[in-house]
Amino acid sequence: MHIFLLFFLLALLSSTPALGGLLSSQHGFRCAVLNMRGCGELEVTSPQLFSARRGSTDDLRHALSFLSEELPQGTPIFAAGWSNGGSILLNALREYEQKGEGGAPCPLSGAVAMAVPYDMRLPSQALETPLGKFIYDRNFLRSLLPKAESFLTRWSADLTHIDAQAVRESQSLKDMEIHLISPMFGYQSVEEYYEDASTHDAVARISLPTLCISALDDPIALSDGIPLRAFSASATVGLACSRHGGHIGWPDLLHGNRATWSEVAAMQFFSAALRRLQRSDNEGTRTRIDMT
Repeated sequence: MHIFLLFFLLALLSSTPALGGLLSSQHGFRCAVLNMRGCGELEVTSPQLFSARRGSTDDLRHALSFLSEELPQGTPIFAAGWSNGGSILLNALREYEQKGEGGAPCPLSGAVAMAVPYDMRLPSQALETPLGKFIYDRNFLRSLLPKAESFLTRWSADLTHIDAQAVRESQSLKDMEIHLISPMFGYQSVEEYYEDASTHDAVARISLPTLCISALDDPIALSDGIPLRAFSASATVGLACSRHGGHIGWPDLLHGNRATWSEVAAMQFFSAALRRLQRSDNEGTRTRIDMT
């Protein structure tokens, strides 16, 4: 049996420690990486970048459909996403549920979403604090502005609805979301974008066995946004919270692991889900993993 694991990233490169830790502990999984448009040093070949929902969930579903067609029939596929990548993953799972019988079934056997900003308004507010601006926002902007410049230059004829000068003069990530991301994907305002991309109401709608991992001291995906009641009521979506870990942190220095604590937990979840699937196959049945 070929087991496949899809790592889902945004602006991270495929050689970063966040991915390397998981790859070094893949436990027999075959692995692939999905970088969003313009990320991971990829050239943008269409007049569209990425958002935390529209466009990006379509790209994820397309990638999963491709894998399903290329891999042997019945191959278990698992997916892991970080930060906004986790948001896109949860939003895609919600959309699989909403499409019902009229759409393709979700090909995943399990998913893990880490450091997810469940309420998209909260990261924007956190980045407006002095600490958020100094440590995070300016670094996000430093990474995104060159991508935006290259994108606007190449696709200017297709982006007449975008105020290119306002994008170039952006002083924050929120400015980029106001002037580039929101209009690109048809949102009337950045507030509408935040509401649509938030995943606090997605947890209750997901039937796929899913583990969500958050750090209570995350300075971006603030713990105030975690939908605790939805997790408590769900039989298929579980929540693991650590007291510390920051944003996509969780170092496991005590044991000298290259993989972080969250990555070890993710691989343990996937391995447990796989063992359950294999037992069910041996017994001629398929059972749902109960997260309660």
